[in-house]
Amino acid sequence: MVKKAVSSILTSLILFFCACAEAPKDIKTLKYFDIPAFFKEQAERLDASKPQITKVLQTNGEEETLYSKPASWKEELSIFSSINLNKSSYIGKYLVDSTFEGKSVIIEYTTNDKKLPVKNCKFKKTEERLDWIEIKKLEHSLVLNSELFWRFVPDSGYFVSGSQQIAKLDPSIYKVSVIFAN
Repeated sequence: MVKKAVSSILTSLILFFCACAEAPKDIKTLKYFDIPAFFKEQAERLDASKPQITKVLQTNGEEETLYSKPASWKEELSIFSSINLNKSSYIGKYLVDSTFEGKSVIIEYTTNDKKLPVKNCKFKKTEERLDWIEIKKLEHSLVLNSELFWRFVPDSGYFVSGSQQIAKLDPSIYKVSVIFAN
């Protein structure tokens, strides 16, 4: 009888303390495509396969071609992974539109909010595979005006183009094309 009472009390105490414990927080659900996570995954994949790249740099009309194997794909892709549309201040500020093309879907996020630098993000997915992602970023202030366009195609390469003008100086225009060798 005493054993049964102690067992009952212990069970009641366990249930009481479990009920008082803080409920687990909901897993954070993301409103928009998780760009940093995608590029972290791409960097890990490329670090493992170590592809040779051909990089063509163009700045104000001058061109240079480099052949290399990046030491760190995390660093090489940092321009892409720095874009995070899921910042709390961005939530709800992008319009989302989808277009279906057979088994593929093109998803586009756009904003007219002058405070947000990323104006457009567009990507194409076929089933669970991302075919490409494009990002357009504009920043305008009294001192600096810059426009950037990125396009990344897994297993193929990426392209970055942009212009930057500081105060009343001539604008600087640049393009970077990178092709992954298989």
